[in-house]
Amino acid sequence: MPKATLSYLYELKISEVIQSLANNLIEDFDPDKANTYILQLNQNSDDFECILFNHDDQYFDIVDDLESKGASYFFFDHFDPHCYAYFKWNNISQKKMEELLGETLQESDFIHMKTKDKGKYRECGSVMLG
Repeated sequence: MPKATLSYLYELKISEVIQSLANNLIEDFDPDKANTYILQLNQNSDDFECILFNHDDQYFDIVDDLESKGASYFFFDHFDPHCYAYFKWNNISQKKMEELLGETLQESDFIHMKTKDKGKYRECGSVMLG
């Protein structure tokens, strides 16, 4: 059974941005179904290119290739709707993330939910929601 790793409020906000972008970019997007997709930020614009996968597709090779190139992207695997989802982001600056969120991240967004330790924004990361 997967274990949730959500620790900071800003991570939850990132998951909401990813799902909102997908809703706008994927025709007939249904958040109640299993969805796996990559949203890659185009280098010369602020637009995202969406790659949608079937569960049989080998998407980890594409993710590895994007990481080796230092590409900016979001990856979202909603493999068990209403129970579990895995997402990651790579090479997304805090400034860009705040643009996507439409808000400035606050100090409270970086307080660990359990330990109350202060964290900081990570340009690359991953979280399991459950």
